[in-house]
Amino acid sequence: MFETSEKKELMGKIAKEKSLVLFYASWCPDCARFMPTFNSLASKTKVTLLKAVIDEDENPIWDDFKIGRVPTVVLFENGKEKGRVEEKGGSIDAAKLKRLL
Repeated sequence: MFETSEKKELMGKIAKEKSLVLFYASWCPDCARFMPTFNSLASKTKVTLLKAVIDEDENPIWDDFKIGRVPTVVLFENGKEKGRVEEKGGSIDAAKLKRLL
């Protein structure tokens, strides 16, 4: 599983293949609770899993990918967004991820 905080690296990865990207912050308790659910997908899907850590407020990933809250999971195909699931006061669970895929 690939992890980055750099927009250029992330763009290079999602442009090449179908990718499921977790946008998260290390300081976020909801992200910490969700991480095992996301990591469990590694053995269950052929989609490339990526993690984008956006700890700093100034990180351009927030605006460039329209991330309003974390965790957010976005499905990309050939660099284009095909769907997303955001944490909205609850949590992202495995069922929501399956619907996204």
